[in-house]
Amino acid sequence: MSDSAAKKNVTPGELPPELFESFSTIRSIARTSNCEFAVPEVVFLGRCGSGKSSLIETFLGHIMLPTESTLRPVEIRMVNNRDCETPRVTILRDFALSDAFPEEVDVPLTDLQKVLQSRNTVRTAEPIRVLYESKYCMDMTLYDTPGLLHPTEGSGEEAEVTEDIVLALAKPTNRLLVCVEEACDWGLVEGIDFVNRVDPRHERTVFVFNKMSNIVNKFSSANELGAFLRGGTQLPLIRNGRVNDKVFFTNMPTGVGRSEKPSIFKRKIASLLTAQIQSLEALQYDSRFENSIGALAVQKRILLWVWNRYQNDVLPAIIHYLHVILQDAEKCKTDFESQLESVAPQDLRENASLFTSSWVDNMSAMLNRSLVGKPSLNGQTLAEECAGDDAFAAWTDANMERIEIDRSKIPGAQEKLYGAAQFERLMKEFRTVVSKSVSIDVSTDEVATALGGTRSDIAPDVAWAACNLVQQKCSFLFPPLVKQLVARAKAIFMQIGEIADRLPGHGWADVDRPDAENGTIEAEAYPHFTMEVKSMYYDLVDKLCKQCVERCTQEFFDAKVLNFELRNNYTDLMDSSKSSSPNKFTLQLTKALFEKVKERFMQNVTLTCYDMLLVTLQTKLSSVILARIAHITDKQLEELFEVSVLKQRLQSSIAKYDGIIEESNRNHKDIIAAAVVFSHVNGQ
Repeated sequence: MSDSAAKKNVTPGELPPELFESFSTIRSIARTSNCEFAVPEVVFLGRCGSGKSSLIETFLGHIMLPTESTLRPVEIRMVNNRDCETPRVTILRDFALSDAFPEEVDVPLTDLQKVLQSRNTVRTAEPIRVLYESKYCMDMTLYDTPGLLHPTEGSGEEAEVTEDIVLALAKPTNRLLVCVEEACDWGLVEGIDFVNRVDPRHERTVFVFNKMSNIVNKFSSANELGAFLRGGTQLPLIRNGRVNDKVFFTNMPTGVGRSEKPSIFKRKIASLLTAQIQSLEALQYDSRFENSIGALAVQKRILLWVWNRYQNDVLPAIIHYLHVILQDAEKCKTDFESQLESVAPQDLRENASLFTSSWVDNMSAMLNRSLVGKPSLNGQTLAEECAGDDAFAAWTDANMERIEIDRSKIPGAQEKLYGAAQFERLMKEFRTVVSKSVSIDVSTDEVATALGGTRSDIAPDVAWAACNLVQQKCSFLFPPLVKQLVARAKAIFMQIGEIADRLPGHGWADVDRPDAENGTIEAEAYPHFTMEVKSMYYDLVDKLCKQCVERCTQEFFDAKVLNFELRNNYTDLMDSSKSSSPNKFTLQLTKALFEKVKERFMQNVTLTCYDMLLVTLQTKLSSVILARIAHITDKQLEELFEVSVLKQRLQSSIAKYDGIIEESNRNHKDIIAAAVVFSHVNGQ
């Protein structure tokens, strides 16, 4: 290999600028498109003093790593940055020495070696993180690992800790391993055994044998050199006539020899390479090993691996990602254009009817004991009712005094219910309140007044007096309970409307955006229309509740009706008290009749609430709501759907996706052009 041949191996800064410019374009497009990609990673490993740090410095073209033994990993994150004509280096926050180095710091290249040395003071797996930005590099990460110790070096514990650190860095199968070892007889090579623990087939390992001159100087003939270049049993260098392209031989300065100025260091590398080539040519070495000689050949092999990763894995993934973005944007634009065409009155009316029908179906299901509303999630126990709504506060009597009942004994008190089941539990609670807390209290003055006077020649009408007393007491005691009952029923039915909002596909969670999934307008995307539907339902419930209160308060409040009922249906009450005095007879008859009326009242009020509230909503809700929707004029419908705002919003969305499509097409064109350059530059 001649000097001219050696010049074919170049440092990153000497690679064609088009390679890095094309990579910058690819990287920029990927980042602006939020496309993440895995950065290639290279791990350098070997014994202390083997020359792995020197190899990294040769790769970068700068002296930067500690001259003393590496105690902890150094992680060098190489990042392509068009703004960095000269490398910019930042030491990131040091988590192992956070007290001494709590923040990241920019470091001049000339001071980097000294700064790294100041942090290379503890043996730990926590790496020193270096950010290396340059216009002339591809994104990759290099790991300089702690030097593996010989059994005679340091303590056994130190050797074990170091080995664990290196193994942890070498195990990830996506990383390229560069095993650096001093050249020696093949039977004495040690690095292969270590590599076999993480890469037994050597599929991702490059072997570098440094200080090649030490062993070449022992050879006196081409045969001896040729025998050495055939390799050993564990690492043959020639197979089927082809040279193993994963094995390299170098001469690099180590230790204090690396502490010189960068320019001197580079000249020394070149000088060592020239001397190495001359010594091999003097022994007439096999020219097939020409590309396996020198640190720059190793560099070229690493760059080829990195390039292949981007060319074969990263670049296709980015192009596919951009294609998916373009397809999604085109589909969304088509969807919004379809929606824009669907804002004609007839389309709005059709969609309004479809949505309303679906919403009413859900409401009807919950009113008919369906589980569609998920009772475990949206249902309420009796205790939760009382805590969640003022309408379910404690029952009070006509004197506004609290009615005490044991609610835990109400059937279904501990179960989460809604809709029809919750309404039925309310009816049971109402019967308990009335039967156990409502009683009549009649004074002797009230009885005397009801009997009318004290003349002995006129027989008192005991039945009429009792009916009159009962009518007055019922008119005072029952209406407050009816109003509380209906108010609670109203709250239950109102709550169903809120539950319907939360049901999948029929709620109002996405009111701020039209449906872009299928290109159609969904009424749930428009709050004014959906609130109009809910208002129709709430108005219906309110109207039915008012009618129910009016009907229930008419139950047995007419004394004539009570008198008729007493004389025809409750004659047993009249017969049981005839022997008593008129006053006593009237009092007894009043209390007995009140209990009959109270039972009849509970039964009739319960049936009335069932009929006028639950049954009416179950049977007439759909027809009432849909009929009201049908009577909405086109102008009202456009206002409810906010057609002008909708059109503006859809046009804005179309313009947005036009921009995304234009950008995607431009990115796709640019990345294809950059990919062509990136693909061809490496072959030059």
